[in-house]
Amino acid sequence: MHQPESGRRRLLRRRKPVQATRRLSVTPSTLEHGHLDLVIQAAKEREEWFCAERAAQELCRSGEFVQAMGVMKPFAAIGWRPALWAKANVLLRAGRTDEALDLVRPDEERLTSQYVCRDFAELLVRAGRVDEAIELLVPHLGGGGSSRCWWKSPKGKAATSGC
Repeated sequence: MHQPESGRRRLLRRRKPVQATRRLSVTPSTLEHGHLDLVIQAAKEREEWFCAERAAQELCRSGEFVQAMGVMKPFAAIGWRPALWAKANVLLRAGRTDEALDLVRPDEERLTSQYVCRDFAELLVRAGRVDEAIELLVPHLGGGGSSRCWWKSPKGKAATSGC
C-alpha cells in the first residue's frame, strides 16, 4: 500500500532545486557592506541601472566624478531620460553646471509640461539659478486653477519660497 508523502518531506524535496539554482546577486544594498567595486562591476557587466545609479551617487560623495560619469555613460548614451537626469546630477556635483543644464534642458515642446518644467526648475535651483527657475515656472501658475503650488516636491518642500 502506498503511503502519501508527508508535508515536510514534500516541502524539503521541492526546496532543494530552488536552493541549488538560486544565483548570487549584487544589489545596490551591497554598498552598505563596503563593496562599491562589486556594485560598479554589476552596473557595467550586467547593465543593472539601480546599481549604476547607487554607484554614481556613492562615487560623487567621495568626489570621484570622472568614475561616476563612466558608470552613467552607457545608460545616458541611449538617451534614456532617467539616466540623462542622473548624469546631469553628477555633472552638477562636479561643478560642470552648464553641461548639466544643457543635457536635460527642455525643448519648446516639452516646456509646455508643468512636470518637465518643475524638474528642470529644481535642477536650476540646485545650480544656484533661482531667478531662472522662477521665470520657467511663472507661465504655469494658475494653469490648474489650484491655489497650492503644484511644483512642491513629495517631501512638501517648495522649489521656491513664498508658496
